Amino acid sequence: MQMQADLAQIPVEVFAHPDATAIGVGYLAALATATVTSISHFDQYWQPAQIFTPKMSSDQAQHYLSRWRTIQEVSLDRE
Repeated sequence: MQMQADLAQIPVEVFAHPDATAIGVGYLAALATATVTSISHFDQYWQPAQIFTPKMSSDQAQHYLSRWRTIQEVSLDRE
């Protein structure tokens, strides 16, 4: 999770519940069907167990992403 926060340059919140992905899908379905009209409706249920904040500089993150893209291109060219 730390690497995701570093590369995206945004905080990453980790939900304690093991079914967090399914719960998130349910939240999105409720929004899509207008069962609820605002994402703020869910604030009371969302309590992150951990928050990862970026520790890498923006320049460093861009450097790593650039290297990853280069490796990806080389890998795809071999197929």
